[in-house]
Amino acid sequence: MPPKKKTKHEIDPSVVEVKSALEQNVHFFIGNVSSYVGKYSKSLQQATELMDAARNAKVAVDPTPDEAVVNVSFPDNTALLDQLKQMKKEAYELSTVFDGISDWIDLNAPEKEQGAEDSTGVEIQNSVVEQIGSLNETIKSVYDLELKYLSERAEAEAQVLKMPVLMSLQLQLEVYDSDTWDEVDRSWRALIRVCLILYTVLAKNMAKLKHPAARRTAAAGYH
Repeated sequence: MPPKKKTKHEIDPSVVEVKSALEQNVHFFIGNVSSYVGKYSKSLQQATELMDAARNAKVAVDPTPDEAVVNVSFPDNTALLDQLKQMKKEAYELSTVFDGISDWIDLNAPEKEQGAEDSTGVEIQNSVVEQIGSLNETIKSVYDLELKYLSERAEAEAQVLKMPVLMSLQLQLEVYDSDTWDEVDRSWRALIRVCLILYTVLAKNMAKLKHPAARRTAAAGYH
């Protein structure tokens, strides 16, 4: 018996399966957004406590019997590196969740295949996908922070080692560490913010995201 032919607008079963899995992930995010926010808030609190202690760290330059040689000790940045590494991990995982939500919206858009780009459903889908992309850019900047810090910190250390008695270079390194702690604070807050924004957008527009072809009502529209 020959295989059954798909009708014009019938979706491939594998696509249906993927879409179903992605939709479960969407609902998991919506149902557990408080867990994401709680986890990031806890990390923010830890960072704040560590930040206060780290701000007093200084570059130490000690002479030796050899006048041409000095010992240089850089501020301990272990806690800062741990924060950046943890933040990078969380940003990667959250970005993956956001990408999956965006993919689900795209797979749930039969109007696009039919060319009905002017439908309310597609307009809402496009607006949400665009906003997810913007939020993901914020997450990417958090993800990139560790590499940026490692590169610039190494350059600052090299400059101090070249001219260890130059106080301005020592101060520059100390200020850079302090500024990076501020970035850590802002980044944890940014992860909290993007979660809350996406949760609100999804909750307000879920009906149209799930059923974009539904008949337009007077209340329909992107929020």
